[in-house]
Amino acid sequence: MTNPEYAVSYAAHDYDGISKWIFPFRLADGYAILMTFNANEQKGALLIDPQDEGWAGGPPLSPGNKALVAGSPYARCK
Repeated sequence: MTNPEYAVSYAAHDYDGISKWIFPFRLADGYAILMTFNANEQKGALLIDPQDEGWAGGPPLSPGNKALVAGSPYARCK
């Protein structure tokens, strides 16, 4: 299901950087992947990590999410 969640409070309570965290795909019991925009405080960088899929002992990443994770990190087009 596509029901993105912007994780406003994903970082520490006193975080004031530029990174933004989005969980784009909701699963029945979690989120498949995590997208970090302005990753590592680099404007325009996008990092896609497995979240509730793809971890050791857990369910595998779906083919589409596996491709997104494998292509990460991404940069803004120039």
